[in-house]
Amino acid sequence: MRLLALPRNLGFGSGSNAGIREARNDIVVLLNSDMRVAADFLHPLLDGFADEKVFAVSCQIFFSDPTNSGKRPA
Repeated sequence: MRLLALPRNLGFGSGSNAGIREARNDIVVLLNSDMRVAADFLHPLLDGFADEKVFAVSCQIFFSDPTNSGKRPA
């Protein structure tokens, strides 16, 4: 892992784009700062790249608070 210090908060999208531009590996993992993951979360995702036609993979998200659907109030 490498830390990229930015001059200001660019938000998740622009900050991710800046990080991806600086990445030196074939695979980049994006996680929001409030995500909690299991210790073994990465291996199943990497398995998806065994097929050279695969560009991106994603995973199922489970909310620790079942009353929180992830939707923001209107």
